[in-house]
Amino acid sequence: MFKYIAFLIFPCIGFIALNASGLLSLALILLSFIIIPIIELILPTSPKFLTKEKIELLQQNKGYTYLLYLMVPLQFLMLYFFLTQVSNAPINAFLAIKIITMAILCGTMAINIAHELGHRQSKLAQFFAKSLLLTSLYMHFYIEHNRGHHKNVATANDPATARKNETIYSFIIRCIRMAYLSAWKIENDRLKRSNQSIFSIQNEMVQFTFFQVLFIVLIGLVFGIQGMICFVFAAIFGFILLECIEYIEHYGLIRKEIKPGIYEGVQNKHSWNCNKMLGRILLFELPLHPAHHKNSSVPYQALQSTEDAPEMPLGYPGMILLALVPSLWFKKINPLLAN
Repeated sequence: MFKYIAFLIFPCIGFIALNASGLLSLALILLSFIIIPIIELILPTSPKFLTKEKIELLQQNKGYTYLLYLMVPLQFLMLYFFLTQVSNAPINAFLAIKIITMAILCGTMAINIAHELGHRQSKLAQFFAKSLLLTSLYMHFYIEHNRGHHKNVATANDPATARKNETIYSFIIRCIRMAYLSAWKIENDRLKRSNQSIFSIQNEMVQFTFFQVLFIVLIGLVFGIQGMICFVFAAIFGFILLECIEYIEHYGLIRKEIKPGIYEGVQNKHSWNCNKMLGRILLFELPLHPAHHKNSSVPYQALQSTEDAPEMPLGYPGMILLALVPSLWFKKINPLLAN
């Protein structure tokens, strides 16, 4: 369990970067997109295979869940510190760097951990998941991901599945728009089935909208207009980072349509796997994505590598950087789709 404590390097370096005014303010950006990709490029891959007995022991260990719970107040503390740093700061390049730094924390410490907790049956875990998503203004992800993406993954009905030859830029625009609309549709359909009004407090999308607007207003009242604007930009960049990750996780992988509207079951081959150990530890095993889609109720510590899934040639940060240059991305990744 203790290896996952390495994740704390993100808030620790983030704190240093937010408190710095010189080149040190770039610390978290350099760690995330320069240092980690280089380390993952050098280190060999390390598949994770577990025995049935080991999996059972790992699932029974509550310490792995408590570690995730710890990140919830830590994320809010980092957000508070960020707001104190930017609310009256000069408007210059260093302010933009602080916003990007907070965005990385929103993507890694908020959304990624919210993703893990959102799959738990515990009401407390689900509450924490929604609270973390609040800090990145992306609460509808809780609905669309759990009741939409996992059902429709690797089909044209899934906003989070990137099509072959679709650039990351067009994907981000499409996914953000369609995932939001999908969440409304999913929740509206749920209420219609129970004969409840879609314009009621029972509609989680109504709840999420209210709490997000209230959160923005409260930040504006406490930290001023500049603090509020900086928060909104950090949140936006945070969920853009999420969509970058979703782009690389399912790019070009499509389930076979057996008959109109009916698809083959979700298999390991419908998600990209990544056996880069450093990324797996720092992202709570998110890179073992095929195993997650095979059984989303399995907690992160019990996920393992799958041999029959397509393997990423780089770690997550490296894949994102590659995707930012579409011509290089298509040249490197498209040939792997045929294998």
